[in-house]
Amino acid sequence: MNGRGNSPMYGPGFVIFTAARIYWALTTIATEMRWCCRNAGTMPMCFPSTNAQAPYPAPMDDAVEGYQWLQDQGYAPENIVIAGNSAGGGLSIGTTLRLRDEGIALPKCLVLSSPWADVSQEGESYTYNRKNDASFGSLSDDAVGHKALPTTYAGNESVYNLRISPVYAEYEGMPPMLIQAGTTEMLLSDSETVAARTEAVGVNVRLIEYRGMWHTFYTAMKQFREQKEARQATENFIHAL
Repeated sequence: MNGRGNSPMYGPGFVIFTAARIYWALTTIATEMRWCCRNAGTMPMCFPSTNAQAPYPAPMDDAVEGYQWLQDQGYAPENIVIAGNSAGGGLSIGTTLRLRDEGIALPKCLVLSSPWADVSQEGESYTYNRKNDASFGSLSDDAVGHKALPTTYAGNESVYNLRISPVYAEYEGMPPMLIQAGTTEMLLSDSETVAARTEAVGVNVRLIEYRGMWHTFYTAMKQFREQKEARQATENFIHAL
């Protein structure tokens, strides 16, 4: 089969509230990816996980199973794009690290929107953007020293596990990555750290920071100029590979 598949993964924070919310989010991401990938001939395919709220490694097991299912259907790895936003972005990175470590053929690229790649939440932006982040921040000084996001995904594992918090991972042999984030989000350090570690080992990576934008802004605000720029950048990145 010569078709191309895209596998979106959705956050937020591995804490999902309702099935309707999951459906809306996955539909939104798939719609965006269909627009972005239309010239690259890629078709979005969603794999809703029954373990979305379960601790590691259950969500990653589902992601790997979905990726291997695509190959079983005849989709070549070089024609598969893994995409994710928020916690789904971190899961996308962790899943691809696992694929690499297990010797499984890697996808064409990763497309990441505001990936949550530091479950330990120790990046500098968790401090300097605490009062700027509309999604997870707080204006109260009482919030200082407290985790902005739940760490339940780690389960019994350390939050420093390289697949749970891939900001600590090594990126040799990884596929190209497009990372997009807003400058006001607490998770900005996650994107910057992953991009820096990836670039340091010669992997093709592009990090785009959108001034004044917030967490996963381009999956929700279609009327914004920055949203249009972000999805055009996604299309251009995939099409150029």
